[in-house]
Amino acid sequence: MLERISAHAGSGALRTGASAITVGVLLFASVFAGYLFSAENHGKVTNVPVQSLYIAGFVAGAAALIVALNGLRLLPAHASLGRAGRLGFWTAIGGAALLLLFASQALVSTAATGDEPGGFVLFGLGFLLLAGGQIVAGYSILRAGAARATGWLLLLASTAAVIAVAVPADPFHDLGLFLFDAAWIGIGLSVLRPADSTARRRRMLGCSAGVGLLLALTGATGASAAGPPVVKETTAVVNEVEITSNAHPCTGQPAQWTIINNGTIYFTAFADGTVHFTGLLHLTLVIDLLDPLTGLPDGTPDATGTATDAFGGNGALNEDGTAFGKGEDSFALNGRGTNADGSRFNFHLSGHHVFDSAGNMKLDLFRAHCA
Repeated sequence: MLERISAHAGSGALRTGASAITVGVLLFASVFAGYLFSAENHGKVTNVPVQSLYIAGFVAGAAALIVALNGLRLLPAHASLGRAGRLGFWTAIGGAALLLLFASQALVSTAATGDEPGGFVLFGLGFLLLAGGQIVAGYSILRAGAARATGWLLLLASTAAVIAVAVPADPFHDLGLFLFDAAWIGIGLSVLRPADSTARRRRMLGCSAGVGLLLALTGATGASAAGPPVVKETTAVVNEVEITSNAHPCTGQPAQWTIINNGTIYFTAFADGTVHFTGLLHLTLVIDLLDPLTGLPDGTPDATGTATDAFGGNGALNEDGTAFGKGEDSFALNGRGTNADGSRFNFHLSGHHVFDSAGNMKLDLFRAHCA
């Protein structure tokens, strides 16, 4: 239940991650290409078409930066940042808009006159606003405890932006730009990680890869019996943050859950590909109801609580919840919480799945109770 992510959130993360990587690639190419083929000499443009192409790459990169920043602002993982975080993102978007304005006028000016563009006040102010906004947004993300990699990379990008503006002399100016580009590529890669990559799912995925490697090395793919374990691991989950789209356990209203997981997972895999796993996680919950018009949380918690998640599985199970043969899995989630109005509630959720020898689900039970 806690691993279901909405298609809207997934597509938003994909678009944002791709935009962030595009920022880094285009801005890097627009500057580094000048080292490979120079289109200017001592402040004079010597090749107008090529120089215009370089500036056009910067224009596209600045536009992608606006898209990426706005996408980060709207990601479910950043919905609980509060006023400071939202202000940081809007300030950074404003700085990116000034960079886009600078690059656009530079492109027009260069193409029309063949001279070096002016307007570097826009460039400097844009990068300073961008740096300040990224610092506030990044620090807010780190304080919220969600998507920490993105928070640190935003702070790194801010440092790089300050270097690019404060040290106009090369190579330090360009090195600052290159560091900024690398940070945004890193942000894109961190956002593109599967949104439902919880501790148990990542562990099962990693162990499945290990099993596949062992089978390839030992030739055990055709084994007819499980035999002794080929992987046996115990994983301690410590303060792992999970953001998921779900519902209020008592009212059924769509909501975003922010969960901090702590506990232990035991995983065993056999040579024929079957697995056995059990886990017990203690959860700290923050529930934020979704706006019925926008489908997004407003960043203000509507309920908080704690819960215990006990789960397990055995047989020919895949990490995505399906099966390739006979198997079964189950979970039981018991918790208590307090709504924003002070009212308290207890809830119990449980599920059980059974798969036949062909991997088809023949039993799908789910129970929910709230008091």
